[in-house]
Amino acid sequence: MDDQLKFLLYRKDDRDAVFAFLHSVYPPDYAERVIRQWDWKYDANPFKQTPEPHVTLLKDGARVVGLYGTFPLPFYIEGHERWGSLGGDWIVHPEYRDRRLSRRLWEAYNQPQITLHFSWQNEASVRRRGRHEDVNRVQLAPLVKPIDFGHFAHQLSGRAWTRGPVNVAAAGLRAIARPLRRRVAVDGVTISRIERFDERFDALAWRARGDYPVMVARGERYLNWRFVERPGARYTVLAATSRNELLGYVVLRSAEKGDERWGYLVDFLVADHSAPIIAQLMDAGVEHLRRDGVKAISCRAAVPPYRQELYRCGFYVVQWGPRGYLSAWPKEGDPDYAAFRDVRKWFITMGDGDLELDF
Repeated sequence: MDDQLKFLLYRKDDRDAVFAFLHSVYPPDYAERVIRQWDWKYDANPFKQTPEPHVTLLKDGARVVGLYGTFPLPFYIEGHERWGSLGGDWIVHPEYRDRRLSRRLWEAYNQPQITLHFSWQNEASVRRRGRHEDVNRVQLAPLVKPIDFGHFAHQLSGRAWTRGPVNVAAAGLRAIARPLRRRVAVDGVTISRIERFDERFDALAWRARGDYPVMVARGERYLNWRFVERPGARYTVLAATSRNELLGYVVLRSAEKGDERWGYLVDFLVADHSAPIIAQLMDAGVEHLRRDGVKAISCRAAVPPYRQELYRCGFYVVQWGPRGYLSAWPKEGDPDYAAFRDVRKWFITMGDGDLELDF
């Protein structure tokens, strides 16, 4: 009976029950990945605002049968510092589905110290959350650049997407036929690989904070947590510098996707929207991933002017497959309600949130 169910805040002594629940609802590899990330995302998250992480549990007696996990992120909103919350793991045990419990889990979430909330959503989670006026969302179409175009088209031609092969072939031919602009290196600018982020990234984030109404504050502490300390994944960071001044960076990743190796442009930021620096970094990133043996490169989220430079670099919009949504729901009355709610104007990349934490 639903009246026996309880919505409770997670405590560390729930840990074993939560992990047993994860094993009961996810495939083994995926459950182990979520568990491996648990301390990093939740229990030991350096940004959490309370002693316990921001996780709501659905319990039937002592048994965990659902959870909704969130974690805080630092933001710049209209140039000033704020905290926002990212919706992450959200699942109900199959035995308890079709009872609107996913929606009730979300409604039970309550972190009064954080009133600005966002998440990446697929079609299923949009249906669970519902289409309500308090949520503003934008659908994102990823960009893809084939590296081994023949292999890429051959792999897709045997799959069950009705329009996919035709669209890929047409878009691929356009990418090949598109005149390639001759790239000119910027005098005095060096692209080099770095192992950790330092205080220069605080200065870069502060310098860029006014370029967009809303952006995650990409300072030293956040970037090291997100891309250096994350368990189970390795990233490559390329930085553009001139006389030791940091002008921008790009974060790359390669990973197996089925029987193919894919590359990803995960995160990037360039001072003053400099198109030449963006182009130089993107070219260097593509070349690094090409040498790593990827068949194609994906960029799941890019805003202007980065998007235009990716077009010039041979990326095109994918017209097939599932789409993702960026959704925001600030609490009405928050002074930053209007800016945070207008997700179309955000600076956003694949690295913001949990878009690539599931592989």
